[in-house]
Amino acid sequence: MTVAVVSVLMTLSVFMAVLMIFLCAMLMLMRMRVLIRMGMRVLMRMGVCTDIAIFVRYNMHFYSLLSL
Repeated sequence: MTVAVVSVLMTLSVFMAVLMIFLCAMLMLMRMRVLIRMGMRVLMRMGVCTDIAIFVRYNMHFYSLLSL
């Protein structure tokens, strides 16, 4: 009897722990999604800046070749 009660309590506690972990993971994923969206925006801006920098550098190289 007591063993059955203990096993049921153990399974319930494990289930509750899994539920808590799942809820925490869901919250973290929601926050991570917002962070990823912000990071993607920043990366897009950085990518555009690097593209412009590469474009300018390439054009400078081209103009220096032309001036030679």
